[in-house]
Amino acid sequence: MLTKSSQSPYGIIKNSKHISLLFWVCWLTYAVAYLGRLNYVAVMAEVIATGHLSLPQAGLVVTTTFASYGVGQLINGFLGDRVNSKYMMLVGLIVSIMANLAMGTSPPPMTMVVVWGINGFAQAMMWPAIVKLLSTKLSKDHGAKAMINISTSVPVGIFTTYAMSAFVLAAFSWQMVFFLAAVAMATVAMLWFFGMTTIEKGTKDDRHQIAECTVVNEAPPTSYSPPFLQMAFLSGLPLMTLAVVLQGMLRDGVTSWMPVLISDQASLGSEAAVLITSGVPLMGILGVYTANYLNKRILKNEALTAGTLFLVSTIALLVLSLIRTSSTLMMLVALIVAIAVMHGVNTMLISMVPLHFAKVGKSATVTGAMNAFTYLGSGISAFVFGTMAATHGWGMTILSWILIAFSGMGLCFVSVKGWRRFKGDE
Repeated sequence: MLTKSSQSPYGIIKNSKHISLLFWVCWLTYAVAYLGRLNYVAVMAEVIATGHLSLPQAGLVVTTTFASYGVGQLINGFLGDRVNSKYMMLVGLIVSIMANLAMGTSPPPMTMVVVWGINGFAQAMMWPAIVKLLSTKLSKDHGAKAMINISTSVPVGIFTTYAMSAFVLAAFSWQMVFFLAAVAMATVAMLWFFGMTTIEKGTKDDRHQIAECTVVNEAPPTSYSPPFLQMAFLSGLPLMTLAVVLQGMLRDGVTSWMPVLISDQASLGSEAAVLITSGVPLMGILGVYTANYLNKRILKNEALTAGTLFLVSTIALLVLSLIRTSSTLMMLVALIVAIAVMHGVNTMLISMVPLHFAKVGKSATVTGAMNAFTYLGSGISAFVFGTMAATHGWGMTILSWILIAFSGMGLCFVSVKGWRRFKGDE
């Protein structure tokens, strides 16, 4: 739990205009930040097609980014409680802007790996800054509402990245995608600075300080709880953490290579492949709400719900393996379903499971760790899938996706009984 020392000098925001300003500045900044994070993935097929990078080299860039972002979440999450959020966000934006400008100059392959790895770490500064602000500067009710609503910035940011990249590729070049992302982030960086300064000035005379920070969905620990490791093992958390790694491999790894797969197997241009991929995040929203419905109304167990969604992904990928060269439409549907349900798995394992550890004061610990493991899976998959596609073809690569989905299903189903006991349902 955050302590009083982690607060910034000004207290809880009471003015409704400042509350609204804080939310929208955070929402817009985080959505636009995706332009400078996922634009490489969006144009990767074109970078490969132009011969600037080979398949393994392109995958290595993505792997490095996911790895640095995952490690950055752990480090910057720790630092975020101790530094001013306004400046932490600014540093992240400025470094990311510089990285995007560097990528636009078409640097050598290994330089791209290093530059985009730095970008991943810089991007990891942004979410901790936003979470700290929304959880410490707003009342409990306003903070809870803001945390829910700001999640919509992610699919909007992803969709905008792919859509913008497709049109820029058609009109200019892949290098221009990075330059425009830098311009967009520079614009929101100025908005962030002046917006946060306005909020600070408007609330600096408010002497109301809370005794301790409000953490959304966090409950104080009970007077007694068993050792955390013992509790984690009994609940099935280690198995679900492994499933999170596999979820990251499928959700982000398959999404990363989807434009390349479509371009290769459906004989579509890079622009069309990227534009088609842009719709996948919006379908991910449907996956999230489907998972929520299944868990609340039917299955009532996050591990069981996640396992069921892994099963759906397994079936969709089996269909993809059978029809990828015969029906472009069915290939697209299978890919979209497989990825969309992974967004639902993500919601169950990374958003819902940690909430149940709030009763022992460990929800933040579990959330941070599982987020890091997600990006571990994402990082591994990006390079491995690229290398496998280059050396063994897409047939073997898709087979690996099927095995990953099936393994995730098994891990979640084995965790069901322990998770039910931990929640107190048995």
